[in-house]
Amino acid sequence: MQEPENNETVFNENSDSEATLHNPSFKALRQKSYQFRPVLICLEGPHRGMRYYLQKCDNIIGRGNNADIHLDDVMISRQHARIVWHNIDSPGTRPRCVVEDLGSRNGTELNGAPLECPTELREHDRLLLGATVLGFFLRDADELELDRTLYELATKDALTGLDNRHQFNALLRHNLERVRRYGHRIVLLLIDADHFKIVNDTYGHDVGDLALKHLAQIVATSCRTTEVCA
Repeated sequence: MQEPENNETVFNENSDSEATLHNPSFKALRQKSYQFRPVLICLEGPHRGMRYYLQKCDNIIGRGNNADIHLDDVMISRQHARIVWHNIDSPGTRPRCVVEDLGSRNGTELNGAPLECPTELREHDRLLLGATVLGFFLRDADELELDRTLYELATKDALTGLDNRHQFNALLRHNLERVRRYGHRIVLLLIDADHFKIVNDTYGHDVGDLALKHLAQIVATSCRTTEVCA
């Protein structure tokens, strides 16, 4: 049967829909080949909701500042575990990732059992490191973009790009609990933008928004990865 011409509307009596539109973009979508990338999603712990996309072959998970996947969890060692993406140079194949514990103080669990030797990860596997639970998933480019968008909408302020109030409150509760449990210190810095009302009233809300965005960028670039900026 000959394919309909570009932008031709084809009526189907056996379908609930009124019409199906066939065009080059639709055909390209059907022929699209999907390439998957491994991603770790924090399901429980101080970074709940965070996505960690594997970018290279050897990925260190730990509390140290130099870790590829940094987790601010006092029960996690500085270099706690490693995930090796073995076939990263073969983008057309399904990612093959192996996880191993690096002699961490509190160990690593895979799906509820101690991780005693390097083990290949399967989709939906669960890793427990300290008090943090990470889920292992495979995502194509479209799913990765959707994940990023949904996470940004849920945790970031639309204007400044900093953590929103909900995310800040969740992280604050976690850090206060850690202070009570382990006796660590915590510092809360409040910033007041002097003369902001004058700028807003004189030049309008659009300029005021630009001033806030600029201030937020300065603050964000001054913060370390272990610090929360909201």
